[in-house]
This record gives sequence, C-alpha cells and structure tokens, in this order.
Amino acid sequence: MNFRGNGVPANNAPLRVPFLNKAKVSDKTELKKKAAFTMAEVLITISIISIIASVTKPQLLGHYQKKVVATRLKRAYNIIARTIERSKVSYGGLS
Repeated sequence: MNFRGNGVPANNAPLRVPFLNKAKVSDKTELKKKAAFTMAEVLITISIISIIASVTKPQLLGHYQKKVVATRLKRAYNIIARTIERSKVSYGGLS
C-alpha cells in the first residue's frame, strides 16, 4: 500500500457519479423527464385510492359506532350496579 501525505492510501480509481454512468452530462434533462410520473398516472392512482376509501369508510364507521354503543352500555351498567350496591349499604341490603 502506498501512502501519500498524512497516511491516506493512494486511490487511482475514477470518480463515479451515479447518473453520469448511464447517460452523458448533456442528457441530464432526458433523465429528469424519464424519472417523473405523468399526470394520467397520478390521476389514476388518486382515483383508485378514493374508490377504495369510499368502499371501506362505511365499514369503519359502522365498527366505530358499535364500539361507542358498547362503551356507553358498559358505563350505564356500571352506574346502575354501583347505585344498587350503595342502596344495599345505605338501607340494609336484601338478605
């Protein structure tokens, strides 16, 4: 290994720039055009996502509403159960 200067090994490999390996420097504009999406592709993708969202939204809302009803029923049951226990303690319970 040959060292130059401050202990840096000699490296005679050429500098590699990723986009320059595949195209010339003057073809940079062609690379940019090829890497972009067309307006049609973007619109098709957005429309597919919106269709999927419109199909799944009612199912998600229905599931959420069922959870809300179940939570409210549990809360009401707990209030009634506590009220019954308090009345048993206050009025001497039903033995």
